[in-house]
Parts: sequence; C-alpha cells; structure tokens
Amino acid sequence: MENQRAVAPSITYILKKISDDKALVLFNSIAVSSSNNDRFIPLKEMNLTTKQYYSRIAGLVDAGLIKRLKGRYLLTMLGKVVYQSQMI
Repeated sequence: MENQRAVAPSITYILKKISDDKALVLFNSIAVSSSNNDRFIPLKEMNLTTKQYYSRIAGLVDAGLIKRLKGRYLLTMLGKVVYQSQMI
C-alpha cells in the first residue's frame, strides 16, 4: 500500500479561489449560514446558475476552505481563519 499524505493548499491557491467575486460571496454566505444554523443559500440572490454554484463550491472544497457534512457546507478550520482575517 502506498503512503498517501494530504498536501495543504498554498496561500496563492486559496487566494485564487476566493478572488472571484461570486465565489467570495458564496464563501461568506456559507460562513454566515453555518454560524446561524441556516441550511438554505438562495442561488437567485447571488445571480448564480446551478453549474456556477457547484463549480465554485468544488473550488472552495479543493482549497480546503469548506467541507460537506450531512448535506450542509461548513467552514473548515482553515476556512474560519481565512474568514476571520478577511473580516479584519
């Protein structure tokens, strides 16, 4: 069996994923909804198509900023650090 290690995403990769305005709005709405225990993120208010939504979600997951748990998207520890530093 091969030894597989998880590789942490680079800072440039993380910044690249949240540099898109719609991805940043999506990231912020996940952060706010996870703190409020809200499950619904309206796509119409963010002007996103379903494909745009899922491609941006996949990018945020790949960057290690969010994870899916029981059908909900939540911030990871890295995501919380990025969100808090963004709020400062």
